[in-house]
Amino acid sequence: EALLNPNSILIDVRNYNETAIGYFHPPLLDNQKFDEKILNPKMRKSTDFPKWVEKNKSKLKDKQVLMCCTAGVRCERASAYIRNQGIDNVYQLEGGIHRYLDEYNEDGGHWIGKNYTFDKRFSHGAKSAEIISKCIICSIPWERYQAQK
Repeated sequence: EALLNPNSILIDVRNYNETAIGYFHPPLLDNQKFDEKILNPKMRKSTDFPKWVEKNKSKLKDKQVLMCCTAGVRCERASAYIRNQGIDNVYQLEGGIHRYLDEYNEDGGHWIGKNYTFDKRFSHGAKSAEIISKCIICSIPWERYQAQK
């Protein structure tokens, strides 16, 4: 529900490769653009976040800042950092995207694609989830982000 608030924005604090296989896509108001409602820092690693906040702090002022990540852990750190930067109206998706998809397991709610998981499943999503990403080498539909060791 908070995502539908016209004054809310969502920051996805997952790594860029994770966001390639799934993301939130709520209905937008007539004057809204997707990349103004859903902010993707496109981080390679979570230590990139402070630099992104410094560069984008003006987008967060006077907004209801919503944050999401896979299971909620990265949101804890990221939301604490944002509050420390003087942004007070900050909320997290409790239990992360994983719990959200458990709740909306048929249609995914406002979620499109899959959610990367840190176990042998690699990803999970709603029953109706479609593959939205492609292999960077051969371009076939692909939902299995796998970090290199």
